[in-house]
Amino acid sequence: MNSFLNETFFKILLVVCLIPVAIFVGKAFLLLSPIIFWILSYMAFKKGNQNETIMWVIFAVLGLILAFVI
Repeated sequence: MNSFLNETFFKILLVVCLIPVAIFVGKAFLLLSPIIFWILSYMAFKKGNQNETIMWVIFAVLGLILAFVI
């Protein structure tokens, strides 16, 4: 799992998290929640806490799903 969680993964995840903001301008919290969760996951990654990193990545993906559904 350590090889999966690297700097490139977080750069790609950031771009994916920015897509809803570029498409839908409005509904501020729902659109910004993937970015907030990305920031939290990146901070946990830098801290070295793998379990917390995985948790925030899951929340970021769920935030992306919410941003596209609503």
